[in-house]
Amino acid sequence: MKHVLKHVFDIAETLLTDKEDLVQKGYGWMLKAASVHNQKQVFEFLMKHKTIMPRIALRYALEKMPANLKKRGDEIKKSETKKGGHSRAFFKFSYQVF
Repeated sequence: MKHVLKHVFDIAETLLTDKEDLVQKGYGWMLKAASVHNQKQVFEFLMKHKTIMPRIALRYALEKMPANLKKRGDEIKKSETKKGGHSRAFFKFSYQVF
């Protein structure tokens, strides 16, 4: 089973900075599915890549985790969004509107 988890992490790392919304949701969902049996390893992966992982992917991946882990992961991403101003989703939305 560990070799499968390695492939999950390899795929997620490859897609980590992809700009497409559906790709971000897709690998977030993949990490969520992997977290069912490998919660600790997936959470560690998320915390390791939290600074470059899009918020949507992080939220999908955290969806099935216990509330305390969800809160830790979400707080980290919110604070980083505040530091840098608006999130990428805001700019993407703004660009489409204007």
